[in-house]
Amino acid sequence: MYSLKDALLQNYDADVLKMIVWDQKKERPDELAEAAAERLLQPEVMRRKMMFLHDDDISFFEYACKGKTSVAKANYVSADRIREANYGFVTDMNMTFRIPDDVVSVYEQINEPSFHEKRRKMSWLLDCAKLIPLFYGIITVGDFSRLYRRNPKRSESDEEIVLVLLPELFRYAETNLVLHGNELISSDLEKTGNMDKIRQLHREYHISFPTYAEIKNITEDFYPSGSQSYRKLKQRMIRMFSMSSEKADAMLEVVFVNIAVGCQYDDIADFLNNNGLKMTDDQRRQLKSVMQETWLDTRCLMFNGQRPSVAAPQMLYVF
Repeated sequence: MYSLKDALLQNYDADVLKMIVWDQKKERPDELAEAAAERLLQPEVMRRKMMFLHDDDISFFEYACKGKTSVAKANYVSADRIREANYGFVTDMNMTFRIPDDVVSVYEQINEPSFHEKRRKMSWLLDCAKLIPLFYGIITVGDFSRLYRRNPKRSESDEEIVLVLLPELFRYAETNLVLHGNELISSDLEKTGNMDKIRQLHREYHISFPTYAEIKNITEDFYPSGSQSYRKLKQRMIRMFSMSSEKADAMLEVVFVNIAVGCQYDDIADFLNNNGLKMTDDQRRQLKSVMQETWLDTRCLMFNGQRPSVAAPQMLYVF
């Protein structure tokens, strides 16, 4: 039998196990792994820890429950989310993925329609929450509810979102957000003290919401990989720097986040240059000419979720 205790022992050291079990008294790894497994195998704990998994994650999890499987590129994100919940593990260099047998047994107890309906609400709520620090910085609860309902399958009321779903989100997920009155605010923005500046900008630009397809694309690929401007930039980077598609994706995740929060090209280029993308001056100029189009096409915090091409196309020189 492949047990959760065995999997935890094989994958984590004592310090990590202490964080899972919330027990600083136990010291021996086998005792910690046993206590951690006991906690993780409580049905209520499993419900909470799997509450933010997407349908694709659950499909991969249930497939892996039938026997060990290999993690393909299409399943990387799902496998990682399941691993972060401590219910599935990569067991060798061939990317073999296994679900412990006792995890399968407990999942059978919680695998019911009510669990999955709540999971769909909460996973989508978290997807929307992840966009706030990027596109808005500050957003009213009412506008956040409108963002949440961009999903045609989600029709929950403002009241349910505020009184039921958001409290659970803040309790069980890392959101990088704080709730002040009727506003959700990026924790990073709150620390910088720039909230008044952002509010002033937002008075100048009406709020704009991404489509359902955009939200899914960004939360699944970590940048707008479906955007024509990002596809064009990716191909140019692959050709210019002879890099793999996977490395280009990783670089574009950085580009997207930095553009969204207002970084200028030189800052982005410096970061890329310091993290493995060694550019000549000529390459730096060429990349900027293509990235300007990407900047115009990226929803930004300073424009309240609008794209610069819509909000302020005349400001291209700023980038």
